Amino acid sequence: MNNSKKIARLLCYIYFLYQLWHLCQYGGIRSHLPKLMISLAGCGMFFILWVISRKNKQEEASENRKNIVLIEILLFFIVTAYFAGQIIYSAIPYNGALAWKIDDWMRKRDVKLEHNNIFKDGAAGILMDLDRAFGLPDELYLANQCQITFDQDGIIRTIYIFMYGRDESETTHTYLVDYDAKKSRNMRVSVDGEANPDYDENMRLSPMLRILERADYEKKVKEWSKNSESDLYEILYLGRRSFETKEGLVYLPGDVDGDGVDSENGYLNIDGRIVGFEVSLHIPGKELTPVRYIMEPEYISQDELIKEREQESTEEAKDTAGWTMDEADGTMYFFLNDDRG
Repeated sequence: MNNSKKIARLLCYIYFLYQLWHLCQYGGIRSHLPKLMISLAGCGMFFILWVISRKNKQEEASENRKNIVLIEILLFFIVTAYFAGQIIYSAIPYNGALAWKIDDWMRKRDVKLEHNNIFKDGAAGILMDLDRAFGLPDELYLANQCQITFDQDGIIRTIYIFMYGRDESETTHTYLVDYDAKKSRNMRVSVDGEANPDYDENMRLSPMLRILERADYEKKVKEWSKNSESDLYEILYLGRRSFETKEGLVYLPGDVDGDGVDSENGYLNIDGRIVGFEVSLHIPGKELTPVRYIMEPEYISQDELIKEREQESTEEAKDTAGWTMDEADGTMYFFLNDDRG
């Protein structure tokens, strides 16, 4: 009977460690917590019974009993070491749920969105809250996009920004900002993740702030809200973009590149391509031409576009299986296949 208790005690301990490892490896606190509590209570009960039995026994310990105790201790040590190793393995990055939870604890923070009205504070208000929490770099770059949705009163509903920059010691830091007003008043910010930062000047974040300072997007939202059933609007910034139509484009005077020179020409060329930093305002899910605010645009004429496309065709042709150049007039000849040239 005494041996049966020892076996039951060991099995209860193994079951507890197994459930603890399974939780660390695969997650699921709700499903594992009851099992952990039951097994832990069982281990506690067996420990109390063991203490009581030790006090009640008056017999002298035999050599055989000492050996049994040593074997029992050895088994406990082996089982503990095995599951401890498995739990440590699950904490190594990408190896288990515990690793992701540790990554959350180390890299993710909740930051309260104090400036939650984009009409009053602009996108700069969001950065002010983030700067107070992290001390953002002076110059920020987008890793992909900045997306902000809000209602007709300007109250921010969702935020998605993935950005990066260098601190004073030239160390790169990344910030993935995610916010949903339905879930929390806080922005969830993941820091120092992977972003492949290339510091592309066309993806600077500061032009967006300058454009929104001069854009009449609040007025436009009020106009839309009178004729639309939607109560959600969105600002989207993708950095420097190009357009071959002026549909939806709204020219804004100002200095978007920070060189101290304001652009005041006041018109948009329609001959060719328009290139510049642009912020779009649109209604999600609606087939409505966005309003695209653009500042200090550059123009590429049709003649330049034709030359550019010819150059691209030439470069593509050079990658074909065979080509020759007529030195007399510069004409290139190449074969599409074995029979056709």
